Amino acid sequence: MKDLNRIYLSQEGPIRLVWALGATFLIVFVVLVILLFALKIYRKRRLCLLEKLRKEGEQLLMHMIFEEDPEVQSVPASFLKKNNAGKMLAEILVQLRLVFSGEVSEKVSRIYFSIGLHKQALRKVKSKRVHVRVAALYELSLMNYLDMASLCMRFVNHRNEMLRRESQNILIERYGFEMLRIFKDVTFSLSDWQLMRIQNSLRKFPCVDSELEPLLRSSNATVCILGIKTVADHQVYRFLPQVIALSKHSNELVRRAVYAAIGTMNVYNEVTLLEDRLSLEDGDHTLVVLLGAL
Repeated sequence: MKDLNRIYLSQEGPIRLVWALGATFLIVFVVLVILLFALKIYRKRRLCLLEKLRKEGEQLLMHMIFEEDPEVQSVPASFLKKNNAGKMLAEILVQLRLVFSGEVSEKVSRIYFSIGLHKQALRKVKSKRVHVRVAALYELSLMNYLDMASLCMRFVNHRNEMLRRESQNILIERYGFEMLRIFKDVTFSLSDWQLMRIQNSLRKFPCVDSELEPLLRSSNATVCILGIKTVADHQVYRFLPQVIALSKHSNELVRRAVYAAIGTMNVYNEVTLLEDRLSLEDGDHTLVVLLGAL
């Protein structure tokens, strides 16, 4: 009998430990379930409140835009004090700015600045999160913020590609050839998509020849390509000798851009000047010349 008691007592410790671990696991599991359920309720309630806020904001802004009554030409201070009210109004105004044009679009912009939402966007430009800064720059540009040039100039050679690209695009879209000078000191490469977007923006402006020569002399190969493509796109024949000279560039993509530009500018008599260069290339760049003319 004593032996049985001794055996029972020796096993009592591990049994209690197993029970304790099981109870702890059960408690933790129940707490997690309660927390997840509470989080789900919180998110659902928050979405409902945001949707209600959005509808109220849309109603206020529509009255301000389309009603002439001076009593409805400002957002009540009580509404602006609500959480996320400023952010919600900015989102609605950006959407309205994209949808409408002419006088209504200008009124949307005036409302944006009268509420003071540009101050909110300027604070976001200083955020550590890059996507927040990019969105703020886009918002300010869309609303025609007056000091956009100096704001974007800070980021034209930024190490983050998304921020750098958005700043460059905004400057070219707003100021055209005048802002091509920003690429003179750019050390980062321009993507094919970026080159295409810049070209599309420049087509809306009259060509300024004086801004093209620094691009053709740039040590950045992609900036050279931008210069070559712009010369070809706007048919600036006085820079043709500089473009031809770049056929000796060490970068193959620059040489390809030169051959394509010859075709785009329809100066096939210049192809003979490149015959020696073409014979040294690995690929058939004569095809590039012909495709450039299409």
